[in-house]
Amino acid sequence: MLSEAPNGAERSAAVHRLAAMDPVTCIRDGYTIRPEPEYFHDTVETAIYQPDVYVDAGRVARALGATRIVDVGCGTAQKLTEMRPEFETIGLDFGPNIERCRAGDPGSPPEAWRTTDLDIDEKLPLSVEDLAGSVVICSDVIEHVKRPDFLLQKLLSTLDHAGVVFLSTPERVLEYDENQMGPPPNPAHVREWTVRELSAMCRRAGFCHISPGTTRANNREVGHATILLGLAASEDALAHVEQALIDRPRLLGDGMFWTSARS
Repeated sequence: MLSEAPNGAERSAAVHRLAAMDPVTCIRDGYTIRPEPEYFHDTVETAIYQPDVYVDAGRVARALGATRIVDVGCGTAQKLTEMRPEFETIGLDFGPNIERCRAGDPGSPPEAWRTTDLDIDEKLPLSVEDLAGSVVICSDVIEHVKRPDFLLQKLLSTLDHAGVVFLSTPERVLEYDENQMGPPPNPAHVREWTVRELSAMCRRAGFCHISPGTTRANNREVGHATILLGLAASEDALAHVEQALIDRPRLLGDGMFWTSARS
């Protein structure tokens, strides 16, 4: 039996509830952010976080014929530099993280490591030539910035010339539960999303070709607790993203660490 249509008061209440969702970040009503996060000093650790993001990006890059990986918010760039020599790499970050990249990679040309503050409303230091034939990664970054709307606009602009952006961040409900309403337990995080919230934010920011999903949080676990969005420049590029992520090779494990096949 069909329920009765909502009356005027019920419709008004529903509109009010929708309006209460944050109109920019699309995070549900009642969520509390951390206004002043700690600077995240990336370090090389035994456990590798979001280990499959770069492997998946490489798989898509091969399918698209891309020759370069651009990492926006690269941290120590351990996973980025492992993609050499198959791919040329460009890493962007600021502060001690990018200085460590330069110091630890003295043989690279200066343009391999570039300084940018993702919380400032300015263009990324990338040329058309840098982005043509590239796949862009922004892994474990958006949760650290105060202005994720600025970051998404920067990433959207890369799709004028790059084929795909891979965007990953912890999935709030999978990482914790539905009662985690902020601020995030990690003191370097401003806010965290669910996959539905982040997909909605990307769509409203102007991304038209989105493949939403999840991936592993680290190489010690097989369970998924991290959002992985493939944001493509076209339907053709999106088809490559979907095939690569749907047909992702199974994990190989030794009882302690789990490895994602690179082919």
